[in-house]
Amino acid sequence: MNAILCVVGSIPFFWAAFAPGSFEFVRDSGRIIQLSIVVLLVILAWIRHRDPESTLPAFLESKHWHLLLIVASSLHLLVFTESARTSLYFQDQDITNISSAIANTATGHGLLPTAFLQTGKAGSYLGHHFAPALLFFAPIYAAFPQTDHSIYPRILWIVFTMGAWIWMKIVHKSLPENKQGIVLFLIFSAFPVQRVEQSFHNEILVILFSGIAFLGLVTNRKFWFWFGIILWMTVKEDMAVYTGLLGAVTFVWPHPHLNRREGAILSVCSLVWLIGSRLAQSHFGGGEGPAWSMFFNADWPAQSLQPVTAKWKATVLVLGAFGFLAFRRIRYAALIVPIMMIHLVSQHPWHSTYYGHYAYSFLPFLMLTATEAAKETRLTWLLVLTTAACYINAGDRETPSPPFKADPAYESLREKAQSLPADVCIHAEKHLSALVPVSVLVFPLEPFPGNPHRNGFGLDQECKKHILFEPNQPVDK
Repeated sequence: MNAILCVVGSIPFFWAAFAPGSFEFVRDSGRIIQLSIVVLLVILAWIRHRDPESTLPAFLESKHWHLLLIVASSLHLLVFTESARTSLYFQDQDITNISSAIANTATGHGLLPTAFLQTGKAGSYLGHHFAPALLFFAPIYAAFPQTDHSIYPRILWIVFTMGAWIWMKIVHKSLPENKQGIVLFLIFSAFPVQRVEQSFHNEILVILFSGIAFLGLVTNRKFWFWFGIILWMTVKEDMAVYTGLLGAVTFVWPHPHLNRREGAILSVCSLVWLIGSRLAQSHFGGGEGPAWSMFFNADWPAQSLQPVTAKWKATVLVLGAFGFLAFRRIRYAALIVPIMMIHLVSQHPWHSTYYGHYAYSFLPFLMLTATEAAKETRLTWLLVLTTAACYINAGDRETPSPPFKADPAYESLREKAQSLPADVCIHAEKHLSALVPVSVLVFPLEPFPGNPHRNGFGLDQECKKHILFEPNQPVDK
């Protein structure tokens, strides 16, 4: 009977995991379901207020329900990914530009070369962003040379699923049973998590790698903590800023399993990695790659700049999506506020409002502080804060959605792409480049500014023939 109640009770939460910022065809129903959950949480909070000894419904404390929630979150991303693939939603930006770099490495063309970005003189993605973690994907590409570039978001789906499972373990290790289900729902229905996973950016790796580090921390397994930290820093050149902040906060407020000395070591190691990664990025870019100053100068078009009120509103909503638990203690807020201030002073229209993947910077800390703060928060208040978070999540509609039906031309275009010869170079329209097999060199229609792979240089010198891949263009063999 408890198993039946577990399944039945999980249904609204299962659908809620699908709803935030997601599918057009469930948005209205998803909003209704989420608001229904708000009502349910209010009722539970009122019951707890009237009778502190009362217990929550059995399914909320069931490990089976927790696993169902993780499965729901994973299926949500899988359906989103596959629908994006068949509706030709994938574009040069940000699918093929990153995926082609991995594919070119897997096929022996160098260290993450790509023709789709401002890379600088070396033509490597590492000149655009120093992200050596992308090399972890190359063996998978090498194992499936006939697949197309949709392999990249599929790998990211696997990464998210693994990361979600690890964070479930963190919650189980950190909290009593009566709080675990609420916090898991709080984390995986949070719209910043949804935005990062739906952006198809490699920054989703922070969920997995920070999870490894923090699981090692809460279980006092130092090897796994440091191993996760190292992996975390390989995701992108700025990750060392955030791991260094973690070390600094630990130095001031030691963790039971991480002392001041270890916090200092973490900060120093992060600083060394930060300097090294910036030098490496400059080396690959030759001074021509993108600079961090682009986030803070005022060279953006006036119509794209966000007013200060929009920045503050976005910040409040991101914090509210995790129940404002980051402000439960000063040591928790110390992990969040410095990063929050970076976003507030940013002029980048997406970075300043956490649009798309840009919440990755402090997403692991929001997830960690929500878990840690829940230990010290009365269950009644935890229910109230989760209610507020659920209401905020129900209102987020910033992530563009694919149409969730296959494009009529998809199958014919996919077959056409699979028939492309492997010894030529393909110039594809933006919405078609992801269909090209990873074993074939792919280029944008027009040369990308600040990229050397053109006019017989770089990857272009390996082209025996150039073919234009357009919907109505026959394949010239």
